[in-house]
Amino acid sequence: MAGEYVKYSPAGLGAAVYPKDGRSFEERYKAADCALYTVKRRGKNQVAFYGNETYVKVE
Repeated sequence: MAGEYVKYSPAGLGAAVYPKDGRSFEERYKAADCALYTVKRRGKNQVAFYGNETYVKVE
């Protein structure tokens, strides 16, 4: 058990939207993975949507 004092923070999140970014699971998975690599290039604690140049910094 980690205890109550431990704070978890996601390193980054890539997201895809149905049906715009793909109708099948594989299409959406690849789109979300691409968005995740955009987050990795920009740094930690961000959320990026596939095909969208804007991103949200998570504090």
